[in-house]
Amino acid sequence: MRNLRTYPVWDASVRWFHWINVLCVLVLTAVGVALLNDKALGFSRDGKVLLTTVHVWVGYVFALNLCWRLVWAFVGGTHARWREILPFHRGYFAALRRYVAALRAGKHPQYLGHNPLGRIAVSLLLLLLAVEAVTGIVLANDLVDSSAGALLVRIHEYAFYGLLLTGVLHIAAVVITEVRGGGNLVSAMFTGKKILRAPMSDQKKDASP
Repeated sequence: MRNLRTYPVWDASVRWFHWINVLCVLVLTAVGVALLNDKALGFSRDGKVLLTTVHVWVGYVFALNLCWRLVWAFVGGTHARWREILPFHRGYFAALRRYVAALRAGKHPQYLGHNPLGRIAVSLLLLLLAVEAVTGIVLANDLVDSSAGALLVRIHEYAFYGLLLTGVLHIAAVVITEVRGGGNLVSAMFTGKKILRAPMSDQKKDASP
């Protein structure tokens, strides 16, 4: 067995954002589904108002948490920054091809931050979260007329479905990667530290901008 080494990866802000976001999304999903099915569930008018109020206030927490994460991507630790998230840096597509080829060969390269496929998933998740936050705030404050509001409701709803699908795929990918390739991905989001094979020189090179 190759040597294992502990690497500090996720700083406290990234970890707090992640779990606050998870909690907010779960609450917003539960309340949103209840609101969409209020008649079938038999909610009274007062009950629907209460649910809407909860949805709005949790939505504000969700939006503020997301805003902090977007700012932190400019000023945070090495692996929190945009250059370690977005799949656009020089050499990214070559790294992606190498990573996919390795997966097809039954290998599971380890990365300090996000692997090349993970960058795509995280970028898409952040985009969908931003769409949900912006459309939700606009709708909650009646900032547009009825016709534009109807369109935003649709966008908000479809982005929600996209977020659920992407979230499920993200969780599945994390579980599969951890089971097959190791790397304590889940516990690292609690401790901030990954336990990976040493040395990590090749993965560091692929993950650099």
